[in-house]
Amino acid sequence: MARAQWVVRFAIAGSLSVWMACGSSGDTGDDDDDDVSGEADAAPAAQTMTLALGDWQMPAGQEGYYCVRATVPEDIYIQEFRPIAPLGTHHTALAIDQQGGPDQTFPCSANDVGFKLLFGSGVGTEPFALPDGVAFKLEAGTQVMLNLHLYNVGDAMLEGASGIEVRLANPDDVVHEAETVYVMNFDLTVPPGESSHVATCTMSQDATVFGVFPHMHRFGAHMTGTAVYSEAQPVQFFDKPYSFEEQLNHLIEPGLELAAGDKIQAECGFNNTGSDTIGFGDSSDDEMCVLGLYRYPATGGLGLCFN
Repeated sequence: MARAQWVVRFAIAGSLSVWMACGSSGDTGDDDDDDVSGEADAAPAAQTMTLALGDWQMPAGQEGYYCVRATVPEDIYIQEFRPIAPLGTHHTALAIDQQGGPDQTFPCSANDVGFKLLFGSGVGTEPFALPDGVAFKLEAGTQVMLNLHLYNVGDAMLEGASGIEVRLANPDDVVHEAETVYVMNFDLTVPPGESSHVATCTMSQDATVFGVFPHMHRFGAHMTGTAVYSEAQPVQFFDKPYSFEEQLNHLIEPGLELAAGDKIQAECGFNNTGSDTIGFGDSSDDEMCVLGLYRYPATGGLGLCFN
């Protein structure tokens, strides 16, 4: 498959004060947004920033990947993620880059996103706000990696700009630092007709799960999430139909309390209307069984769990 032709721009400001001066339509409309001196008497309104944004062009019938690496210059706390995903954006994956390198944009593959994930979006994903008092902390000097997977199923060139915007929390309001863990099943085969597969994750320490992000591809039909406790009866905390065209994050209220050794089981239901067996893969023509968990406290561990 021919590599798409890419034009990607790196979009992360050089300082937090500049970020905070650049609000968006999601801002509160405070007339003092341009005052970044830090000397205002009143608490500042909620601020937004574009963490990374990539301009792209994708030929008809092609798919491919591009990555944007950016360094965070000052400590920030993220309270809301807002996908920027025009037509042609199959998914975006935002992660902490653990390998490091120069801030730049470059051609990459699906595996280049890394395993310390922060946020993922798919087709139709809407903004996702964390509960009050909960935020993702990114320390000064942290490098983030935005992995863009683009897929043009049409018969004409597509172009756009895909990325992630975030709303920042006041550090004084943060009680819990969050992290994301993806429950996955890599050993996945989806035969023609209806089938189901289970992915399992064992908690390494006590945690509160406050949100989920189910992700499958075109043949995904239904997702359930069940907490399997070491010393109590299982509890099904998520049970919804799945649509590839409307991939949403869901808050779990009240939060799901788990102890070390408890398990999360994600059951993915598929309806393969084709004639071929489909395996695991990143393309829309392959399949996945993934349940993203938003939880606190942050452990500092890797973002994938499959045990």
